[in-house]
Amino acid sequence: MADLAPATAPTASAEPETPATFLKALAATLKSLDGVDSDLAAILATHVLVAEPAMDAVAKAKAAIVALAQTRAVPAKQEPADG
Repeated sequence: MADLAPATAPTASAEPETPATFLKALAATLKSLDGVDSDLAAILATHVLVAEPAMDAVAKAKAAIVALAQTRAVPAKQEPADG
């Protein structure tokens, strides 16, 4: 599993991190990791990894994930072979 720790440790003089900046950095890190589904990470970043999520954030994330799954489940159209 990939390490989610920041590349460098914060310095003692750094400003305290707000929940919004932490979640934004977490979402960016998640999107940039190898082996992470970037579409799923984007859905999580949009609906769940926010400082003040909507009351129905989980329902919206679920709907987006279901839509993504349905899109991926449809087989790609195969073009007829030239013959």
